[in-house]
Amino acid sequence: MAPEDRADELITVALAALDPLADSGNREAKIASGILRGLHSLGRPTIPDGKALAEIEHLRALGRGREAIGIVAKRMASSPKDIAAIERRLRRKVKKMKRT
Repeated sequence: MAPEDRADELITVALAALDPLADSGNREAKIASGILRGLHSLGRPTIPDGKALAEIEHLRALGRGREAIGIVAKRMASSPKDIAAIERRLRRKVKKMKRT
């Protein structure tokens, strides 16, 4: 038996065990069966920052590189508390872009 067939068989068995639990209201079983079926993703959803990253690059080209991330983060933030988190996220993404 091919590994893919074995994996499909195991998923089928797991779903057969999880579905009755999910139907009875078990939240964890419902989430687990959704993950196995591909309905739920693992982890946090990604935040599309393409426009923000392009704006940062534009500001850097204009000579405002040192404050570019802060400027963009302030524009994106819905409250002052969000600015620091957005700055951290954008810094990580800019750093990742430079590596690739």
